[in-house]
Amino acid sequence: MNAGIVTDEMTITLGLEAARAEINAQAMWEDAIIAATLRERLNGLAAETTGPVNLTRQNAIALLKIVSETLDEPMLQQSTSGVFIEHGAIDLLRKLIDAIEDLNDGKTHHALKPTATAANASLSRAERKYEQLLLESVLIVQLAKQFKSEGEARRFVVNCLRKKGKTWRGKPITMKTLERRKHRIKKYI
Repeated sequence: MNAGIVTDEMTITLGLEAARAEINAQAMWEDAIIAATLRERLNGLAAETTGPVNLTRQNAIALLKIVSETLDEPMLQQSTSGVFIEHGAIDLLRKLIDAIEDLNDGKTHHALKPTATAANASLSRAERKYEQLLLESVLIVQLAKQFKSEGEARRFVVNCLRKKGKTWRGKPITMKTLERRKHRIKKYI
């Protein structure tokens, strides 16, 4: 009798595992279709632009619309009462699209207004990333080249950057530039 119970349990277990595998395979297939659709629409957006793609409000809105429209239907969630509800992330994307479109109308959504209390408010994200990259490169060069002081590494980095024509806010990078960047960051840490 125990052998029959074990066999029945194994059959049920194998059946459940097969059902789970089928559900997972179906979900993976649906995800692949969504990814292919998204890729196709993004390729269409890229094909519309000539040359390098620049960040403009129009491009940002088009990109966000493609993502939200492509993911909207697959991410609908069914409530316990049977009503389909929009996923919160899609709702956020739509609100972001509206906020960016409002900028074109001269209205700034409160989420997009600058924060006066931010420590690095005077620098853009790209400038902050570039600043961090400059400072990290000095430390990397100091370790890699085994310079005794940070000043030697800074001088080496400055010379290399100047040879390549790199600038900080339109001006050639100097030793003083890197020192100021370092002290500015330390002030807010």
